[in-house]
Amino acid sequence: MIIKKCLPILTYGLEVCAKRVLQPLDFTVNRVLIKLLKSSNIAVIEQCRYFFHIELPSVQLQRRLEKSLANAADDDKVY
Repeated sequence: MIIKKCLPILTYGLEVCAKRVLQPLDFTVNRVLIKLLKSSNIAVIEQCRYFFHIELPSVQLQRRLEKSLANAADDDKVY
């Protein structure tokens, strides 16, 4: 019961705050990789993130959000 009422509120809050909060986090991850790899080419950074399975915080949040919504939809089904 609590999950059905709280999940939409939390989801809405994440959608509203996501862009303001996640853009600086994504920037920070990219900046750390730029410094670590000593490369300013964003294409190289993106390839390294891909090959080392490093996801940006915005991607992680989106995936977790979709997973939680799918779980909530499964909970609503009547068996």
